[in-house]
Amino acid sequence: MTSIPSAIWNQIAATQTLVTEAAKIAFRLDPDQLVEMENEWGRLEDQSGTPEDLTVSVIHMLPMLAEKQAIQSFLSQHPNYRNAMPDINSPSEAASLMKSEWRLTDKDQATLTSILSSPQVLDRWHSAALRACEMQPQ
Repeated sequence: MTSIPSAIWNQIAATQTLVTEAAKIAFRLDPDQLVEMENEWGRLEDQSGTPEDLTVSVIHMLPMLAEKQAIQSFLSQHPNYRNAMPDINSPSEAASLMKSEWRLTDKDQATLTSILSSPQVLDRWHSAALRACEMQPQ
């Protein structure tokens, strides 16, 4: 998520209706908390067996997939951010996009699709966001 400035996530949280509990927390984090959340989320993905080379793809794609409607509504008002936040309609579409960007193998693409389709990945994101939210401002 840190590939997109926290100010943009904050704007989405302030102006759109979010559907996932994870996004309701994560989209409001400050930059340091966002980094902490990604670190914690990566640790949780590793513990769950997500291949290390796919963890970044999960963290990059899940927020845009899970909050597709809110993000697309935001982008209709702020089209200049469209290149940074592509319109993603399904886990397989997200994995296909990551395959071309990160040169994933077919097996990695199938694994990423499966991970992004799993409700447990939302739980890990939510847990990481909660942990980051507890972080004291520096």
